[in-house]
Amino acid sequence: MFRLGETSLKTDRSDRIFQKGDYWYYKTREKVSIGPFDNYSAAEKGVNDFIEFICQADLKAKHTLQQCRQSAA
Repeated sequence: MFRLGETSLKTDRSDRIFQKGDYWYYKTREKVSIGPFDNYSAAEKGVNDFIEFICQADLKAKHTLQQCRQSAA
């Protein structure tokens, strides 16, 4: 199953990971920064865990995330 706007199952999400100071973070599609992580690899695992969670989440959890997106905008 593809997410909206994606044309393949595997996409490069490395552009979501960034370093701020001594720590690493990733940004969700909803523009929410998640972290801190001690290194790039931990942040990369965090991205994958988050995506897996969202794919399995119920509608209430997805709605809550959308509210976070609106608040961050």
